[in-house]
Amino acid sequence: MNKRAILSTKLHYILCINTKYNTKYSDFLGGYTKMSELKINRKKIPIGEVAYFIRQYKDKPHMYYVDYGTVEEHYATEIVLQLYVTKERRLINGIPYNDFTTPTEWRKLPKGWTYSTELYELDTDMSDYKIASRSFYVDNPEDIKAAIAEGLLVKIQDKDFSYIETEIDRKLGFRLIRKSDPYDYHPSWISRPYYEVFETYEEAQKKIFAIEAEYKRISELSDYDWSVELIDRALNRGIGLSIITEHQGEQIRDRLLAMDRVEDIEVRLYNGGIQWKYWKNKRWITIEL
Repeated sequence: MNKRAILSTKLHYILCINTKYNTKYSDFLGGYTKMSELKINRKKIPIGEVAYFIRQYKDKPHMYYVDYGTVEEHYATEIVLQLYVTKERRLINGIPYNDFTTPTEWRKLPKGWTYSTELYELDTDMSDYKIASRSFYVDNPEDIKAAIAEGLLVKIQDKDFSYIETEIDRKLGFRLIRKSDPYDYHPSWISRPYYEVFETYEEAQKKIFAIEAEYKRISELSDYDWSVELIDRALNRGIGLSIITEHQGEQIRDRLLAMDRVEDIEVRLYNGGIQWKYWKNKRWITIEL
């Protein structure tokens, strides 16, 4: 797939690359880092510059794509990003969406009306065709900054995400109203750990490739090896949280791997201890040292 996205001049303009992989990003998050060991280079991606990160699709959380924003602020372990979307281009009955007043006056349903009759016209504003017809590439920060400067991209908080709906009453007729989906949330700013924010598109893309490679590696494991890996992860968390010592972790590991059906064993940290069970069972058993 070509990594470069060109702004469409027909219906809408896209400055986002959709790279889809069957992945789970949580397995790639780094461990805890002491504040004194952090080495955030604030000059590498200064405030106001374009930065890249990866996101999950809302409807397909196992798939990822590279997104972008501009750096708003640096904190000790987080970088705050301002997000952008394409400018509003909807026209309602020839009127720019932001200028269209709702609710409209009640009107009589047109003659010959059926449930499939369109009661308003939805079109796309192409008045800035000469600017919008230029090619903008999402992997080029300068193109993104140009799109922002020319108004093709706007801050997400400056866009109206509502939609027009027809309200019909058997006594009054019909009118047009605005509605918003309460579950369609559009954050204006987000913060990401500094190690999840990248200077270039290619760096972010490599993160997606790494996720895909890790899941391919996991898919090649036997059930036994996968279970051992999960046991090791749980014990390492227990050691990291000082629930058990390294020596105790080795003892528990040896005991678990000596059991039957290791591939069916689950391990968890619970109430200051380590518990295990076979995945088909409901009862968790505490390992006593």
